[in-house]
Amino acid sequence: MSEPERQLVRPTVHAVVLHGDRLLVRRSSDSPEGTGYAFIGGPCAPGETFETRLRQAIDEETTTRLVQSEYLFVVEHFSTEADQPTHAVEHYLWASVDRVAVSSRTPGQDYEWLPLATLAESDLAPHPVRDLIAAGRHRDPRHLVVRDGELA
Repeated sequence: MSEPERQLVRPTVHAVVLHGDRLLVRRSSDSPEGTGYAFIGGPCAPGETFETRLRQAIDEETTTRLVQSEYLFVVEHFSTEADQPTHAVEHYLWASVDRVAVSSRTPGQDYEWLPLATLAESDLAPHPVRDLIAAGRHRDPRHLVVRDGELA
């Protein structure tokens, strides 16, 4: 049996920015109201630390700055796209920022503070991470496995 084709998994890092009873998220300006929410962050370049990537994403995309961060957990996503198995690795960090009034520096992106009380009903992806934060359990796990959108 031959060795499978080598596939590189590029890690991503995302911020869990909480202020009181609200979570800071982004969404595409052309998404219908109340839909398409995502965590701030993105893929890490080789040699880039998680904190460096988050700092850069927050500085470039918003009018706020990262003050502090702390590692929370990792999520492994397994799914199938176009009949091919995929494996994504996302790291989540708690983050604090220097202001509550946040606007976008990036055309086509909006930033909103979602209330934790209604977070579980929001269209924030990935849903297993959203549900963990809504339940106040974001400091509990260290490793989550998600298969086809559901906790394994």
